[in-house]
Amino acid sequence: MHGINERSKTMNIAIKKNLLIKQLSERNKKLEEKIKALEEHAYWDGMTGLRNRNFGMFTLENWLREKKEFSLIFADLDNLKYINDNYGHEEGDNYIISAANHLKESFPGSVVCRLGGDEFLLLAPDMQYNEARENMNLVCLNVQHDKHLEGKEYEYRVSFGIVFVDKDNVLPSSNLLSIADGRMYENKRMRKYKGRDKGIARRPNYAYGQ
Repeated sequence: MHGINERSKTMNIAIKKNLLIKQLSERNKKLEEKIKALEEHAYWDGMTGLRNRNFGMFTLENWLREKKEFSLIFADLDNLKYINDNYGHEEGDNYIISAANHLKESFPGSVVCRLGGDEFLLLAPDMQYNEARENMNLVCLNVQHDKHLEGKEYEYRVSFGIVFVDKDNVLPSSNLLSIADGRMYENKRMRKYKGRDKGIARRPNYAYGQ
């Protein structure tokens, strides 16, 4: 009888142990899923559904290490502050979302990120400078004729700067971003100075590496 009780006790302990292991395994799995979801969420922009700054910078550094060829594009929305101040932040949000959609549609297969506010970063793999410029000019036209502008008293306009990065590039990401940013502001100033702010680049921003 004593042996039977001991075996029964041992079996109960084994059952409880297996049950505990199973419960811990399920908890760990749920925890891993939550961590994965949080990590994934950390790479997306909630407003636009685009990738965010973290993902853009992570991808840029990886591509530079891998010696990929790509066009790096900085884009900036003109007059967002004016629209926010005079027509409300909901109108400003519509502007940001509309521009994001046009960028995504015109650059399929590219990494399109919202850096924050009215700034965007695009990384277009194996896309030469001229193709990137044509695509951005199309974005500018589409943004200007966006359906949300019907009956509005203001305009949507996009300024941009492009750097083509070839496999022989030796510049770090900070320099490339600075060049693209400078070209974007040159594009913005040029159009305002000429008084023909149509959202289209009228002279080339010469690309690094060409």
